Amino acid sequence: MARRMREYLQQQKNAQMREYAARVMPRLSTALQVEVVLHCHRHWLDRVWFLKNVEMICRVRLAMSMSSQVLAPGEVAPCRQLYIIVRGVVLFGGKILSQSTAWGDDVLLSDGRYFLPFLARAMCYTDLHKISHDEFHQVLECFPESAEKIRRVTIVLALKRHMIADYRRRRLIGQWPDVKEGDFLDQIGERASEITHKELKRAERERQLRETQMESVSMAVTLHNKEHEMTGSAAILGDTWSPGVTSDDTSQKQMKKDLLDLKTDMKLVKDNIMLMKAMLEKTMR
Repeated sequence: MARRMREYLQQQKNAQMREYAARVMPRLSTALQVEVVLHCHRHWLDRVWFLKNVEMICRVRLAMSMSSQVLAPGEVAPCRQLYIIVRGVVLFGGKILSQSTAWGDDVLLSDGRYFLPFLARAMCYTDLHKISHDEFHQVLECFPESAEKIRRVTIVLALKRHMIADYRRRRLIGQWPDVKEGDFLDQIGERASEITHKELKRAERERQLRETQMESVSMAVTLHNKEHEMTGSAAILGDTWSPGVTSDDTSQKQMKKDLLDLKTDMKLVKDNIMLMKAMLEKTMR
């Protein structure tokens, strides 16, 4: 017994040093705390699948809220906690988990029917970081956006566990679900396909309207530049040509007619642009 106690305390030395470092953390500035936590824990923060879309500051707070624990060989870890392996090897659900690996998705759930029926057993002296269900959700209360994302993940996980449990129950009693054409899942798939098709058609229609609008704007700019050039030419001709000549009068009349035609075309282009803009706004609604 004495030998086992000495060995356990010797193996617990690293965990005690981490606890001492955790007591020093509040003395640092907030920015420095974040940097230190990310430097020490980023390698496993990115491996927890349900924390990938959570705010970084929330992940930092979760890491700071974790405590240390050492498991002796053959010892079983308590359930409903999120665990991170710092050192050692754990057998969980028929899999061998090693350093920087996480387990404990049950920390998200509240209904015991959906918990995994597996126990985690240490294969050697194992250092762990852990956080309980209550502590986990207490941290999330300070971050509403992250809490909403975790809630969605929890719903998906609970639905998955429920479907697996229902399948196993039906297989055990020999009652298989009747899968018919037009059942609930088929209806969901058809509805999703319809929505996707409508969104694609809407996006294509918006793209065509944008292209038409850009072409109309380009035409309007070209017509405006051409009108400006012809106006300048008319001014030059009016200054240099002598009045009273029949050919000059004919040329000036032709230029005036061209200018009127250009103004009419520009007005039509402007009306076309306004119409397409109204159609685009109606489509976006």
